[in-house]
Amino acid sequence: MTDSCREIWSSLPASSVQLICDHNKNVDYGLNHQKLGFGDYNEDEGVVKGSRSMGLRYENGHTERKNGDTCCQFSRKHMRFLRMIQTAIHIDFPKLRKFTNDYMRVNLLAGAKTGWHTDTCRGPAPNSLLIQKGSGFKMELHLFPKFERAVVMYQDTLCVPNSVSPAGEVVVNVKTANGLLYKILTWIAIYEFEPFGNLVGTIVICHKKGQLQLLPFCYEVIHSPAKLPMESWENIMRMASQNRIEKPKQLVTILKADDRFN
Repeated sequence: MTDSCREIWSSLPASSVQLICDHNKNVDYGLNHQKLGFGDYNEDEGVVKGSRSMGLRYENGHTERKNGDTCCQFSRKHMRFLRMIQTAIHIDFPKLRKFTNDYMRVNLLAGAKTGWHTDTCRGPAPNSLLIQKGSGFKMELHLFPKFERAVVMYQDTLCVPNSVSPAGEVVVNVKTANGLLYKILTWIAIYEFEPFGNLVGTIVICHKKGQLQLLPFCYEVIHSPAKLPMESWENIMRMASQNRIEKPKQLVTILKADDRFN
């Protein structure tokens, strides 16, 4: 995998990195500047910072119709770069071909400085991370709990951890006398969670009308959330109880540049 990863980076022109930075000076979609910590640097530090999304095609038909094309011009300009990533993923992760054949998307990221957070769920496909050697970039991963997949015990109450906000707030699904609710906890709660069980082959993405909506690991492109299954709280607890877990001794692992996809 080493040679192919080097080739991937060599196919991305240095001028494109500058385009990413110029793009971010004018565009702050979804408050990305704040979430990714770009504002934590002084301008005189000279840090390369920015993010830019590209892909083999747009994420949905609405965007294609709106723009009258299947992908943006930035993506089309870097199609060789995208195809090389696609080929490398096909070799290492053949089960992902259904996703990467048409809908593979890539987010280029430079100069991010974030705290603990969870990314927005965009579908059942797992994310792959490739860190460029010499970039100095590293990512710390918290190994417990598995957000959206684990059921944990917190202060004698079973809950499903949902997300961590950029501010470090931990959001969990809980069942109360008033039905299913989102409860916001402080970051320290992560270390107070006790293991109960993990769901197998699916994750919990939200609750609706007194039930939990699931996203199965089906290796298919799902075009509408209306087609996703719903389960009762009781069934989710039963499913998790069939796959008991233990809290790992090492809670954090660090990913660094190593010429392979993580």
